[in-house]
Amino acid sequence: MRSPLDLLQESFSLALKTPAIIFTVIYIVIALLSILAVATIGAVIALAGIFVLALINNLTLNIVATIGALAVAAAIIVILDAVFKIIFYRGLHQVSKKGSHDFSEIRDTIIKRIGPLIVFNLVMLVLVLLLSAIIAVPLYFLLHKIGIAIAIVLIGAIVFLASPLFIIGVPLIVLENEGALTSLGITIRTGLANYLFNITSIALLAIVCFITVLISLIPLIGWAIAFLAAIFEGIYLIRIYEENRQRAYRA
Repeated sequence: MRSPLDLLQESFSLALKTPAIIFTVIYIVIALLSILAVATIGAVIALAGIFVLALINNLTLNIVATIGALAVAAAIIVILDAVFKIIFYRGLHQVSKKGSHDFSEIRDTIIKRIGPLIVFNLVMLVLVLLLSAIIAVPLYFLLHKIGIAIAIVLIGAIVFLASPLFIIGVPLIVLENEGALTSLGITIRTGLANYLFNITSIALLAIVCFITVLISLIPLIGWAIAFLAAIFEGIYLIRIYEENRQRAYRA
């Protein structure tokens, strides 16, 4: 079994290799072009809609149209987020295993896994909101005693302590063929079985991200470091996922 430090060193090494850098550049270009295209189309539709609604001048219809537009925008954001995550994790997984990327395989993965990933993300969002509510409501009545700053620290600590249970969720959905709810169950069970390993890995990742944020403030060099850190983070999460699954199989 490998330690979090072993995975950290391995991930740094892979992040500096040419195939990973080339793939990430392509990924960023695809993401930027996709966002630009969607934003342009959305702006044109929004302007046309505003013009039509101004002509109709009906308050009820305006409210319904606004709510509908916000719902469509939210759906598009959710879909794009799922597509980008599949491209990123599948591509980096290919690079780490084969030394190159294959966009035909990535395309097939998007078609097969976008549905389960969207459902998984929505379920996770609901769980996070419920957890936040469970934490926030009692703290609301204690804020005058413990202070807002302490309340924020407590919420952050609870989220940090819960994160090892869900850290492999997205890579698992992208790289395996399980359904959303099945994947959630596997993620939680595997996270519990490897809790100390995962929380140590998360702590190391947080330290690296903090250092990266500081270095990113340096002109020119900072951008390059931030770019490499993004590659490292993706590979590191994939390595954490793989180690969790290997340990589960051994058990």
